[in-house]
Amino acid sequence: MTAKKSKCCGNHSKILLPILLGIVLGAVAGFTANGSAPDGDKPIATFADWATLIALGFGTAWFVFSQSTALRICLAVKSNPLPDDLEVSDRSIAAERATALTGCSPLHSRLRHLLAAWGAGATGPQVTAMASAQNVRAQAVLAAETAAVAAITVLSGGFGAAPCLLPAGNVIAALVLLSGIVRFQQTACIAGYIEGHLLARIGNDTPAAAAADFAKAAKEAASASADTLAAAQEKASARLAQAQDAIAKQLDRIAGLASTIDQTLQLQKSVDGTLKGVTAAEEFKSTLLELKRHLADSDQLLKNAARPRTLRLVENPGED
Repeated sequence: MTAKKSKCCGNHSKILLPILLGIVLGAVAGFTANGSAPDGDKPIATFADWATLIALGFGTAWFVFSQSTALRICLAVKSNPLPDDLEVSDRSIAAERATALTGCSPLHSRLRHLLAAWGAGATGPQVTAMASAQNVRAQAVLAAETAAVAAITVLSGGFGAAPCLLPAGNVIAALVLLSGIVRFQQTACIAGYIEGHLLARIGNDTPAAAAADFAKAAKEAASASADTLAAAQEKASARLAQAQDAIAKQLDRIAGLASTIDQTLQLQKSVDGTLKGVTAAEEFKSTLLELKRHLADSDQLLKNAARPRTLRLVENPGED
């Protein structure tokens, strides 16, 4: 995935717009000065005067554009295009973020190129080298622009223009140099932001570094596993001790239950013996009752047998 190209300036301001704006500013200043002068008196009359005005206008335009770029850089850094919760170490997320960065500041432009390279498969050292090259190129271009514009505004005083234009050239040259110093500081600020928010988070993923990171991760994992195992052993020992205590308590309860069961069995035997005695007593009583009834019957039979008997003789006339 490739990042979208910005239509605005990238690492340095474009020169064409300051040149055109400088021509317009010089022409406006010249016509304004001639229009406000007394009749017949044209302070801006020679070619040297117009050339000096255009040079000063170019310096002023470059200063304005430079300050505009400085303001955009400040706003870009303040907006934090790579927040801490963004996983830029993930190449797919980095590629998506490169597409989403549509700002016009040099910071956005440099981040787009670096994120696109990282998302396309570049290694950490390659992205670091690209960031360093971007910083050197931006500083070189900025130094060349600042020196060229300051030289033009200073040397415009040698064109033979009106003396009133010379102080203006010196002031504009000083402003250009001051703007260049500010831009240099902002270039260092951009480099620091890229180092802290991008390079430090994607890491060094060369094979040797990957092996070292793997060994470090394995060592940390082994240490963490040992700590976890020790903690698990301590917990297991504590639980084993608790289980042993619980088993001992259960054994005591079982022994108590065994004693209770033994007492219950003894009581049951006593009850069974008592029940057997009661049963035998009942049977004996029943036998006595049966014997008493039998004796009563026998006594009645003997009484009936011992009672005197009377014989009666009856004559039947019908028999011979």
